Amino acid sequence: MKKAFTLVEVLAGRGTMPTVFSKAGFTLAEVLITLGIIGIVAAMTIPNLIQKNYEHQTVTKLKETHSIISQAMRLASEEYGDPSGWEIFGNTEASVIKEYITYNGWTGSFFIDTNGSKPPNAWGWDTFTFTIHNDGIVPEGCNKKFNYYKTTCANKNSAGNGCACYIHLNNNMNYLHTK
Repeated sequence: MKKAFTLVEVLAGRGTMPTVFSKAGFTLAEVLITLGIIGIVAAMTIPNLIQKNYEHQTVTKLKETHSIISQAMRLASEEYGDPSGWEIFGNTEASVIKEYITYNGWTGSFFIDTNGSKPPNAWGWDTFTFTIHNDGIVPEGCNKKFNYYKTTCANKNSAGNGCACYIHLNNNMNYLHTK
């Protein structure tokens, strides 16, 4: 065991006094500066993370809905035959597909609100359209002949009604960041 020096020995120059107060932690100022920096970084990144999460949820819900509607259309086709005989813009298709899905009205198009009645309830943000064609349920803006989503969604002056096609083709909502 190491022998401690007495005060007389230290004053005589034969030893050193053990340090009673040593810097064992951070000062209050250092802690506050660190917390301030963390707060600033969080304030800059959290809104972006929330927006990306919202967009991811919307894309996922839209794809799930498209899958459900497409399955209903397939099941109805198996039971009732080719959709071309269903009078797509009449009331016949409602009676054919209503057995397979729950819906509110029917006009040859599906209007989907991915988050229910919560805001913003705007086309291209959380409200999207699917249309019925003889070849199945198609996101609004997508067509075998032409894709007009570029003028109805990806254009900053558009209403956003073709954004279901944009999401279907690109798996993202990047059009929101170009407006």
